[in-house]
Amino acid sequence: MKSIIVLTAALFLGATTMARPFTDKAGDYDICWLICASDKIQCPEGWYASQQGHCWTCCKDTSEGTTIRPASLVELRR
Repeated sequence: MKSIIVLTAALFLGATTMARPFTDKAGDYDICWLICASDKIQCPEGWYASQQGHCWTCCKDTSEGTTIRPASLVELRR
């Protein structure tokens, strides 16, 4: 009987410590395109060229509360 109580308590404690809330914010990271250009590329306004290993891509600083929204289907078809 005692082993069942100990096992239940261990499972409960293990589950509650693993279920931590997600704490990352969008402002903690720069957002970059998933492209790999061999040369430095021209990025649109508000974005900057960044070398990631052998690749060049465009990134956006999100530390100042920049809102990044997913592209709509209409924007993708243009």
